Amino acid sequence: YGGGGILKKDLLKENKNKIINIHLGPIPQIRGVNAAEWSLLLNQSSKVTIHFIDEGIDTGPIINYFNYDRKKCKSIQDLRDAALIAGIKGLLDTLKNKNKLKNKLFIKSKSEFESRQCFSMTPVIKKYLNTKLSRNLK
Repeated sequence: YGGGGILKKDLLKENKNKIINIHLGPIPQIRGVNAAEWSLLLNQSSKVTIHFIDEGIDTGPIINYFNYDRKKCKSIQDLRDAALIAGIKGLLDTLKNKNKLKNKLFIKSKSEFESRQCFSMTPVIKKYLNTKLSRNLK
């Protein structure tokens, strides 16, 4: 799964909370939409999270993190593309090594102190971020 909205509880229950998601930011620090962008603006690491989906928003057990390089990104689209490519590679790696998932201890954190719910960016924030990226001010 990747960025298609919130799944219904019945679907999660039917699949025993075993749906894997690519999240374009570090969980639990950045949850919600525009994760790659908020990660940069909030000085968080440039990594994607592969995790299981539960009933919360990006609160399911974390399988793994995958880093990406945002130094060459000159726009929001470049940033999202870099994160998405890392996420796809991370998901493929996760699926390739799925037998390891059976014995893996998953990271689970819902602490309000280390978690931030992010929402869709306004045009003003997007403009600021594009300016920051185009000037290479990371």
